[in-house]
Amino acid sequence: MGVLFVVLAGLLTALGVVHEWCGASTRADALYRRAIGLTGRAGARPARLLIRPLERLAAILQARGDYDGAEALLREALAIAERALGPNHRRAAWVRNDLGLVCRARRRSLRGRIAS
Repeated sequence: MGVLFVVLAGLLTALGVVHEWCGASTRADALYRRAIGLTGRAGARPARLLIRPLERLAAILQARGDYDGAEALLREALAIAERALGPNHRRAAWVRNDLGLVCRARRRSLRGRIAS
């Protein structure tokens, strides 16, 4: 049954990407959340498969201005990437970069609020 959850989670993530590209971020959000839930139900072994939907969901939250939510998801994705793939793996570096972008966007948002 675990393999079925993993396959379905992968399909939901891919479908979420398509919806996101088409501008349907609300639907993509729901698909990524469902994929994350299914991957978690499959057990700890496919934890690395959580990285992609966590990253994509974080991107949606960042676009909505929810920097705290995006940062939390990216920190989770980074912990998984470093544990499953190693801290020097390119995927871990990619997530680290995304995390830096979210932190920068939060600072800009705060500066804008203070200035106005």
